[in-house]
Amino acid sequence: MLSICFLLACNSEKQPTLQPVNEVSSGEADPVIQGISQLIDRSSLSHELLQKRGELLYQRERYTEAEEDLKKAIEIKDDQPSYYHLLADIQLDGARSREAVKTMKGAVERFPTRIPSYLKLSEFYLILKQHDESLGTINEIIRLDPQNADAYFLLGMNFREMGDIDKALNSLQRSVELDADMIDAWILLGNIYEKKKEPIAEKYYQNAVDSDTQNLEALHSLADYYRNEDRISESIEAYNQILNINPKYTDAHLNAGILNLSIDSLDRALMHFNLLVAMEPTDTKAREYRDLAQEMINESK
Repeated sequence: MLSICFLLACNSEKQPTLQPVNEVSSGEADPVIQGISQLIDRSSLSHELLQKRGELLYQRERYTEAEEDLKKAIEIKDDQPSYYHLLADIQLDGARSREAVKTMKGAVERFPTRIPSYLKLSEFYLILKQHDESLGTINEIIRLDPQNADAYFLLGMNFREMGDIDKALNSLQRSVELDADMIDAWILLGNIYEKKKEPIAEKYYQNAVDSDTQNLEALHSLADYYRNEDRISESIEAYNQILNINPKYTDAHLNAGILNLSIDSLDRALMHFNLLVAMEPTDTKAREYRDLAQEMINESK
């Protein structure tokens, strides 16, 4: 396993050299980042400020600068697991997946009993479709914590992508047995059983919703299931539940509008499409459905 060597901040060692603010900033001036940069100029060893500026740069998709800040923060203070995790996220989103994996390998070496770091490393391997490495990391998690529900969820994700559906189901079932609030595991179980055309899929989607009635992904999965089963009124009701929580959820407006069209609830359909066009004025599909609903209303008069 590759290791990452970090420079420790101590009086006998050379401290990292920081770029001045005008070299760090790019594009239009960002007053928040500039303000933090000025504080960094006055306190060059503040790993917290470097972490904060790196996080802001990351949010603005300035990956190279963000990566530089997090690396410097780790040089100064290498015992902060969150710094490694943020650095790895920056590298992954910045199309540097190999470096992201190296960073998380370094994290598990630095913190050899810390479960969240192993989970993140396993997830990265899964994203990169390095299933053997992901499974090996999960085995280490289970050795450290045999009752870890997240580990069994990742195990199920790996097995599903590898095409071993039986092992995927067993792993996901174990995950929800250990933690009944594993919403993603319930949804994935529903997905698998829906593809197998087994009615138990509805139960799993409903369990996901019951775990958190405000979870939009769970509600959307249940709404889609009802739609695919031609249970139109139940599907519309589920999409409306989504919109009660988030009135700007565009997919729910689109799907609810289409379903209302299918049962000739034209005014309701037009309402959804009008709201959708207002939120997404360049969406051609939304405008087409809106015009169709209006045309059907005119013809029915």
